[in-house]
Amino acid sequence: MNRVFATPHLRLFRAMGLALCLAFTLLGARAAPWLDETPRMAVMSAFEPEWKLLLAQAGQAPDFATLEASLRDTLADVTGLFDKLVV
Repeated sequence: MNRVFATPHLRLFRAMGLALCLAFTLLGARAAPWLDETPRMAVMSAFEPEWKLLLAQAGQAPDFATLEASLRDTLADVTGLFDKLVV
């Protein structure tokens, strides 16, 4: 083995590098909630009633029919504004 890599300074340098890598790995995992608090939803499989309930909850509506009506009204408003701007 080469004597350069066996010096106490380089051993200390390698140990510090390893400690920093470990610290950054652990801190990165703990810092994720501070960096991005956007709620996310993942659905692997859902039957239609559960799916509609999830959509209503995500859209902050009491039920799916209310959400659907709200989306239909919003679409009509956006379409009207688009037609005024483009046409």
